[in-house]
This record gives sequence, C-alpha cells and structure tokens, in this order.
Amino acid sequence: MINTRRRNGKPAACEPCRKDKVRCDHQLPACSRCHKRQITARCVYLVAPVSQVEEFNPINNEFNSVTSPVSDSSRAPTVHEPSLRTGYLGPTSFVAALGSNSRLPELMMEEGTEGEGIPGTAVDLPKYWHERIEEVLHFLNELPVIEGLVQDYYHLSQSATIPAPLVLNALSMMVADQRQPERRLSSASIIKNTAEQFVVQHTEDAADLHQSYTGTRLRLEIIGVVCAIAGRASAFGLGRDISRDLATDWESRSRLPKKLLAISDITLQVCRLLTPVNDLTIWALHENLLLSSLIHGDSSSATWHRLGDLSTSIFELGLHRSATGDLPLCVKETRRRVFAAAYQLDKSIATFLGRPPRISWRHSDCNLPLDLSDDILTAGTGDLQRAISDLDDKGWDTRPQKRYQRSSWIRLRFLISTFREEILELALQEVTPETAEQLRDISDRCHRAWETIPSHMRYSPNCWKKRLPISVCLMLSLVYLSYLYNDLLIFRLLERYDSTARGSLVHVSATILSTVLALGAQKAQPVDIQRDFLATVLLYGFPSASELARALHEQARTGQPTLYRGSRSTFIRDLSVFVSHLETMALFSTEHSTILVRASQHYLKILDEVLDPSSGLAADPGTLPEAALPAGDLADALLNAANEPDLMAMLNTADLSLTFDNWI
Repeated sequence: MINTRRRNGKPAACEPCRKDKVRCDHQLPACSRCHKRQITARCVYLVAPVSQVEEFNPINNEFNSVTSPVSDSSRAPTVHEPSLRTGYLGPTSFVAALGSNSRLPELMMEEGTEGEGIPGTAVDLPKYWHERIEEVLHFLNELPVIEGLVQDYYHLSQSATIPAPLVLNALSMMVADQRQPERRLSSASIIKNTAEQFVVQHTEDAADLHQSYTGTRLRLEIIGVVCAIAGRASAFGLGRDISRDLATDWESRSRLPKKLLAISDITLQVCRLLTPVNDLTIWALHENLLLSSLIHGDSSSATWHRLGDLSTSIFELGLHRSATGDLPLCVKETRRRVFAAAYQLDKSIATFLGRPPRISWRHSDCNLPLDLSDDILTAGTGDLQRAISDLDDKGWDTRPQKRYQRSSWIRLRFLISTFREEILELALQEVTPETAEQLRDISDRCHRAWETIPSHMRYSPNCWKKRLPISVCLMLSLVYLSYLYNDLLIFRLLERYDSTARGSLVHVSATILSTVLALGAQKAQPVDIQRDFLATVLLYGFPSASELARALHEQARTGQPTLYRGSRSTFIRDLSVFVSHLETMALFSTEHSTILVRASQHYLKILDEVLDPSSGLAADPGTLPEAALPAGDLADALLNAANEPDLMAMLNTADLSLTFDNWI
C-alpha cells in the first residue's frame, strides 16, 4: 500500500474518500472509514505523477522513503531486461516448417532471440530489488516457523499439488543452512543462482532433486513456494502455537499471510527479470495464486491476473503437452499434477465469474497424473516400478487396500472439469435442439465417467461415520458437489428450451443442498471446518436453495403439481435448516453478514408463504421476494434488491466463493 502526498505536501485521501469528498484519516492498509463501510478492497492511495513517496513495506510493516520508479524515470535505476529464451514452440510455430531435423527450435528454447545471455551477477539488478531481496532473506530468519506451518499443511492437506518430498526436503535443507551462519548464502549468490537456467538432468536421482534448488544452489523460486504454502497454512489457522513465536498478538498473526504473500510476490517479480520460466516458476505461480485467492478473494482483479500469469507460463513451458524427453518420472508427474490442478482451478474461477476459461483442453494433450503417492515418486526405481504395476490401464490404483492420495483428487477434479469446459462453451449460446442434445450428451457422459471411478472416491453421506480423516470427507464432499454442479448448470440451460428439464433441475438442487447440510452437521471435528462450510454455502448452497424455493413457491402460487421427484416436506425441512445456518453464520462472518442476513430473510418469506398461503403474497407477484422470482439465482435477486451504496460496494467486493479451491 502506498501513502501519497498532494502537491501541497499534505497526505492524499484514499480513492473512496476523495470521490465522496470526505475527510480521510490516511490509515494503512485501509482507512477507518473504508473499514467501517467494509470496502477495504477499494481503499487505495494512487501514486502522484511526480512525487517523492513513502512506500509501505508489507514484510516488516515499515515505511521507507523512496522515489517511485514510475514517477520519475530519470531517477529510476535502469533495468537491463535480458532476452530470455523463447520457450515452448508448437507445431504451427514459425520454425515448424524447418522439419524435425533442424536444431533451430531447440536453440530458440535454450537461448534468447537476440543471442544474449541471462545476467549472471547481482550487478544486473537495480538497487531497489537488492533491498527487497535483503528483506526477504531477513524474514527467513523465521524459517523454523515457516517449516512448521508447511509441515502442518502437508500433514492435513489432501489437495496439495506439489509432491511433499520436493517441498519438505528442500525446506529441511534450507532450515539447516539457516542455522549455520557459515552456510548461509548472500543475496548476490542467490541472485546468481536464480539467473542460471534451471535444468533437470535425466540421470538425476529423484530423491536428490531438491538439491538442485537448495543448499549452495538455493534459488528465489523455492523461497516463494514455501512462503506461499506457509501463508495458506497460516490463513487456515494451522500452526497456531508455531506462529505465536513469530507474532505475539492475534492481530499480528492475522497479518502473517499478507506478509508471506508479499515475499512470494517479490521473488516472482525478481525471477521475471532474471530467469526464463521453469518448473520452479510454475510451482511458485500456482501457490502464489492460491494464497492470493485466500487474501484478496477469487473475484478480485489481483487473483484474475495471477491466473493469467499462471496460464501463460504453463503454455510457455509447454506443460499442456505430453511430456517428452528424458526427464525423470518424478518431474513428469509433477508437471502433470500442476497442469491438471491449474486446469481445474481455471474452470472453477471461470464458472464463478462467468468469464471464458484461460486453459483449453482442445489445445492440450497432457496426460493425467498417475494415481501414485507423493513418497513413491522419489523412491527407488524398483519401488516405483512396482507401484506402477499396481495401476490399471486408466492409471488408477488397484490395490485391495483403498487409499486416498493427493494425485487421486487431482485426477478426479480434472475429469469433472473437462465436462465443465464443454458446458461453458455452450453457456452463452441460444439453446436450440442441437445444443440441447449436446447438453444431454455431456450430462450422460459425465454420469458414465463418474461410475467408472473407484468406488471409494465417490461420496456417500455415510463417509462422515466411517472415521475417515476430516480432510478426506471434505474432499469427497467437494468433488461430489462439483460433479452435481455440472448437472445444475446443464439443466438450467435446458430449462430455457424444454420446461420438462425443470424436474431434473429441482432434483439435482435438492441433492446439492442435502450434501451441503451434511457438511454443516459436522460440529465436533479436530479441525475447524466452519470456513469451508461457509464457502460451500456461498458457492453451492445459494444456487440449489434458490431453485428449491422457486419450486415450492410456484406450487403454492398455482396449486399445480410440479415435475420434481422428492418429498415436499423434505424440501421445506432442508430449506429451513439452511436458513438456520445462514442466520448463525451471519453472527460470526463480518465480511458476508449482510448478504447472509438478506438471504435468510428472503427464504423465510418464501417459507412463510408456502406454510401459510393465507398470507396473500401469492396473489400479488409484485410483492414476492426477489429470490422467488424465476429471473435467476438469489445472487441476482440480491443484486437487484440492493439500492444502498454500501451494500452494492459490499456485493462488488465480497468473494462469494471464498476458498473453494483452498481446501485443507
């Protein structure tokens, strides 16, 4: 955050206060007025065209007077931007016509287009970036705290993408080096290491792979990776005893994820100047994106642009294509995991924001990651080959003892997302007989694919009673809800063309809502899942509950039987329980309290009318609550009903999906 000054030397107001022409107290990171109005995401201080500014450093919470590089190019250090290697060149590229025998494509990928090398000394970076890197290294004095957070995350997480040994082994070596001053590298040495091209030798032992980016070869990318993962762990509330060593009070601990995001951002910005995109860069971008979505929200511009950076870097490195060459299997599998995870994340955010996806499966042929555990990827060749022999022809583990592995979830979520991409392609088209048939075909194929996955990976309400780890139950619920949501989107589109699809839409909505309520019924768990439940309510609960409310209201208003399958009393009971959850969460969620209260009020009006038709609301459609109107979802109704400026600001900045891709 930057605190600018006006030409008369007085502090400038933030943008909301400036536009409203009211007094601003200039607090950072957000002024008290914006904090009170719950629009902290919009509280920014724009940099003056030419000014001496005070820069707020989120790492150490200090202000340093520096000259803005943007404001005065004459005083800004000159950045020598190297001509980095071109990256992946596909079959239609300008060198493809030279034929497979030409080495030009290979040379283009290895060198810059002008033949210039990558800077190899710290002198090539401006002083500004040297200072930022020194701050990062100073913060790494707390590496034991970061190590504890990352270890807790990998101990609990079922959704981690990067195999655990590649991160934990590297982190252990970093901590050991940090404890011995004579083994610590200077910032100049780390910059030099980062400037060198990161190449994995095909003969390299997978168990020692972490040594290529730690120790005497420590690189900035891995620092960004571990800090981003630690930031997510801290945001989830993990390692509370550990993080207390780093931040003594609750307010300081709550700022820890932002500090770690700032470190991750700095490392990525420096890497863009020093080195071409490599596997470590992709890891850092992926983890940075996930941490950003926790802090800024999935609907924020910052998260959207980070998704773009990750997508373009994946294409630049060629991760969307089947891995070729003599790379170790560990590296190939990690690439497949990262691509599949990024693909699924891209479809989720595209669905939520109603924007085109960035990564198209039509232009990709990357193989699915194999259903292997993290540890086996860095095991010996014999153990690895035995594990591969236990897989079926589709890559699933066939051993009698059922296992829940991180790669299993990545595979499953990717498969569901391929159908989501097809749905998104048809979402903006007019529903014709041809598109209706396409939508039904997508639904049928999605159902058949679901039936072919291992049975223990399919959700059952009884999973909560089987003494499974809480993280496994959460992932079972999440994957099942994502699968059902495909049908909800399909039947919504079909309803425009065929009114008989209404029954299927209500049926899948009822199933989604019952699954959401099953998650909400889990109270006594060793890990707090209320944050996850709130995310589930906002992402899946609102659309499904709105469809049920609309069906109940239409029946009460017309007296005609509806086409849905299921008990009317069950729908009423589930909707009542859902309202109760909304009212409870509104008491504890400051960020979403307004929308939760309004939603519960809308649903209560519908329930009152259904249970007491004499209320007379049905006779006058103009008095119906917006959520009951057939125009759309509750989210649309709330937006239409919101006339207050503060509420509109809240809806514009609130992230309804919260952390749907950051599950523990």
